[in-house]
Amino acid sequence: MNKIINFLLILSAFFNPSIYFGQGFSFLNTVTSSSSDYQASIRAVKVDQLGNKYIAGNFDISATIKNTTITGNTKDIFFGKLDPLGNPIWIKTAGGTDSDQAMDIELDNQGGLY
Repeated sequence: MNKIINFLLILSAFFNPSIYFGQGFSFLNTVTSSSSDYQASIRAVKVDQLGNKYIAGNFDISATIKNTTITGNTKDIFFGKLDPLGNPIWIKTAGGTDSDQAMDIELDNQGGLY
């Protein structure tokens, strides 16, 4: 019986995605805003087959996502791609002079972000 339990423990560790995909979603705690009135936030996350994370969110004037600072207008949106450890590969901003909100994103099988 102990051999079966040991085998199952080893097997579950082998197939545990966090081993391959790094820190899970701890990168969500690395988003900070320059505005005291409006906090930057990640509103949507999708993960591809390699563990890369695609994100969309809101910010006000400037924000920092891990080690990458983004700038824009009042209440703009951002979207980007993070590696499996949560490090930014690219971050883009969008928005105009009015308030903008990112609500959700979709990822297709070819890596297209919508």
